[in-house]
Amino acid sequence: MILLRRIQVKIFIGLTFIFILISGFTIFLYKNLELREKIPIFSEAFFKYDEYLLKRKIAKQPYSGFWHYELAYLYFRKGDIDKFENELRKALEVDPYSIASIYSLALHYESKWQFENALQLYKHGAKLDKEYKLPFHYGVGGMYCNLGRPMEALEAYKEALKHIDTYDIAEGKENMKHHMEEQIKGIEEGKFCTVKLSLLKMW
Repeated sequence: MILLRRIQVKIFIGLTFIFILISGFTIFLYKNLELREKIPIFSEAFFKYDEYLLKRKIAKQPYSGFWHYELAYLYFRKGDIDKFENELRKALEVDPYSIASIYSLALHYESKWQFENALQLYKHGAKLDKEYKLPFHYGVGGMYCNLGRPMEALEAYKEALKHIDTYDIAEGKENMKHHMEEQIKGIEEGKFCTVKLSLLKMW
């Protein structure tokens, strides 16, 4: 009887230890995005779990655009671009003042060469936010270039340069500054401004 109890205790301890190891590994994978996405079986499982959680958040807070934005980001990582765009649209329907959603959708339209749609979003964002006026006006200038409207691009680039000191991301700032100075010089010399796709990443 004593021997049986000892065996039961050892089995319980062993199973508990295995459970702790599995739980710890699962938590580690869940928090380590790059690693988990390299393991397809875990990547798909965690994606479904994240999707489920975010949809629950949306159901509980239907007037918050934040969770639609987070779900859009999840679909972007997954590579489901149609759902990504759809969720960003929903985020802006709920919160038309979300800088992150406006900028992300503008970049997305730009990447699809839907320059008029991107232009409207960049112009909208430039009216709303002080900290990000530089990238928004930069986007406006780029879209005017792409649409064949160099003089309007010139004005947008000059406006963007007025806000160069309000933008804190050094690398992005220098890239934009250099590109805009080249564009301004080219337009003022009578050259047509070059087609531009954004120098900034979406995430």
